[in-house]
Amino acid sequence: MNQGEQKIVAEAVSLQEVARNCAGLFLYWTNFDDLGNLGPVHRVTAPAGAILVEPWDSARAYWVVLDGEIRADRPEPDGSRTPVGFARTGEGFGEAPLLTGKTHSPFLLQQ
Repeated sequence: MNQGEQKIVAEAVSLQEVARNCAGLFLYWTNFDDLGNLGPVHRVTAPAGAILVEPWDSARAYWVVLDGEIRADRPEPDGSRTPVGFARTGEGFGEAPLLTGKTHSPFLLQQ
């Protein structure tokens, strides 16, 4: 790693902790104690430009953007990338593979 380069950090935290710190994202949830039964979630911190998921990596995750923006690109046969979506602070994504039973995503996710 170069001097000044930041790395991607994933840490297991309780959903209660995330919800309490981001109450604006959970407008209709009033009893954060109920969230303790759901088990841990992973808080991912990444520098701008970091690739979070490569195409065809496992897609068994639902993401909520706590701060910043995530871009999803579709790789093309010629090596270029086509933007297919953005998620910004307070938005979630990743439900389609979970709901359709897919285990992998063809998209590249980048901070």
